[in-house]
Amino acid sequence: MPTLQGEPTWTIVDPVRNAYLQIGYGAYQLLTRWNAGTVEQLVDRISLETSCTITKKDVEEFLKFLYANHLTQAPMTGSSATFAAQAEARQQSWLIALLHQYLFFKIPVIQPDRLLKITLPYVAPLMTPVTAAFVAVLGILGVFLVSRQWDGFIHSFLHLFSLEGVIAFGIALCGVKVLHECAHAFTATKYGCRVHTMGIAFLVMFPLLYTDTTDAWRLASRRERILIAASGMIAEVALAMCATFLWNFLPDGIFRSIVFVIATTSWVMSLTINLNPLLRFDGYYVLSDFLGIPNLQQRAFAFGRWKLRDVLFGLNVPPPEHTTPLLRKGLIAYAWSTWLFRFVLLTGIAVLVYHFFFKLLGVILFTVEIVWFIVMPVCREIKEWWKFRDHIVKTPRAWISGTILALIVLTACMPWHTRVTIPAILQAEDHTVIFSPAAAQLLESKIDNGQHVEQGEILIRLTSPSIEHDLRQAHVRVNALKRQIQTITSDPDLLANTHVLIETLGTELSTLRGLQEMKDNLLLKAPFSGVIVDVQQSLHPKRWINEQLPLTRIFRPQTQKLVALTSQTELSRLQIGQHATFIPDDLMQPAIQARISDIRHVDEETLVIPYLASVFGGNIPVRENGKGELIPKSGVYRVTLTPLEHLPPSKQVIKGLIHVQGAPQSLAIQFRDFVVSVLVREMGF
Repeated sequence: MPTLQGEPTWTIVDPVRNAYLQIGYGAYQLLTRWNAGTVEQLVDRISLETSCTITKKDVEEFLKFLYANHLTQAPMTGSSATFAAQAEARQQSWLIALLHQYLFFKIPVIQPDRLLKITLPYVAPLMTPVTAAFVAVLGILGVFLVSRQWDGFIHSFLHLFSLEGVIAFGIALCGVKVLHECAHAFTATKYGCRVHTMGIAFLVMFPLLYTDTTDAWRLASRRERILIAASGMIAEVALAMCATFLWNFLPDGIFRSIVFVIATTSWVMSLTINLNPLLRFDGYYVLSDFLGIPNLQQRAFAFGRWKLRDVLFGLNVPPPEHTTPLLRKGLIAYAWSTWLFRFVLLTGIAVLVYHFFFKLLGVILFTVEIVWFIVMPVCREIKEWWKFRDHIVKTPRAWISGTILALIVLTACMPWHTRVTIPAILQAEDHTVIFSPAAAQLLESKIDNGQHVEQGEILIRLTSPSIEHDLRQAHVRVNALKRQIQTITSDPDLLANTHVLIETLGTELSTLRGLQEMKDNLLLKAPFSGVIVDVQQSLHPKRWINEQLPLTRIFRPQTQKLVALTSQTELSRLQIGQHATFIPDDLMQPAIQARISDIRHVDEETLVIPYLASVFGGNIPVRENGKGELIPKSGVYRVTLTPLEHLPPSKQVIKGLIHVQGAPQSLAIQFRDFVVSVLVREMGF
């Protein structure tokens, strides 16, 4: 494969380490004349026999390259202790080894090279242009037939929503991935490469099948290497074409649903991942061979770091390699895109790992991922900057970058942010929602929307057959006990049992009073004088009512208040007596000036203001528990405000936002408080 400058290259194959090293024209000339004797004789022979210019220093550098890659029989020092030192240097501590094994490790399952060579003649007919054309025709015909019954096609996955369907789908998906890897293996074998192992790799504990096709580096043809890298995706697309055709001739059932998934979802997901060159999957190697750039990612990263240093510090150092300006820009764009993509992807994986394991282990694994994949690369780059510190401080660009950084830090640390914005509602100061105290049946409703009621006025009559039954039984037991006590007091022989019956009578009387109180509570009365609103529809006699159903709401319209909910990070910036402005969501409503009158420093376990819940279009994220209660996803605290002006009576609850000029706070402090609150919440082991 030629270099970026078009020079020819050769590949050194190290079968012991399964390594492949690319050398240039000069190194090749050195190796072909390695038996020249001394360094001087080697340099003289190359000068006489070739047009290549080689110096003693070039020979020394090449010798170091050979030593570093273990390509010599003896070490540079001539002592075997050097090999021992190299082996010791490669050994890692148990902690580092454990981290490596957790983040990525492989389990070789088979060494398939011999089996592949035996079975290749039977598979080879599937890897011909004739077969490709036949599959393409099947795919086109299948799409045509599917288009004639499109509604049935898009709804044919319904059979997967069962235990048998899920198991069958999992088996089919594994089969597709095995086909993908076999395609890599057979294509590599076809072009004369060895497939050393096939097995399972675990990327952050997620299993992936893999095929070792590194022997493809021995191929001089880029086309052949591209076909090896792309063969898995080609096989999946071919299978999808066949599945699309086959779907038209299958009866409804699990098998047809599986074929539908193979024809649609499976290959699309596979191509989405494998074609992405920012990940080191098939698409990356296809792009690397297409551009003719081995080790594409490492070389692109070198250009990306070089450009980053040039932008920040203006070091004016030469690029890592001499390339065309267009290719250099492409490599820089690729490197920076990969860094950004990795940051987002690895952060997401770290969060997923945190939630997947139990909390203590999740915190440890989350920290490992963030430190290993994000923090450590940044620290290594900063360490490289430190090496150039003497040169950096002398460049104008570095002073400009430093000034911009200082301004950003100053802006983040300056306490300029004063406004606190929190969701709130305007409602009557005295208001209540009327519920049934127990499951009951409606006897009579005397209320309508807008009706004025007085305190103690009967609103709704309810009855409960179970309470009535228990009440009658309690009366019977009480009367029976009273008769027994009267009989005992007239018989001196039975007086010893009197105290037992009296205690039992007391218990039954308490039960009777409780049942009578429950019956009286079914007579719903107005707790205060006010106006009836939000009457439940269809309150007709004999309707059954449960205790969770709001029947109506009563409020006193003369006085109103503002109730807001704030997060923990904003709570510290609020104080009683602070001035605030309420801006209704309805822009036709006027703004209201208010003052904070009360702050509750205990968070709300349940959200009692449903108007502010996210499920009803509010700003507070909530979830429902098994009882139907709204539970805030993060701590919220109630703040009560008193309007500073007289407001006209209103039957409505008005939703909006409260703006408070709170204590000044910097963005850095806000971020710190947010991080601390998250840590406090998540560290609750």
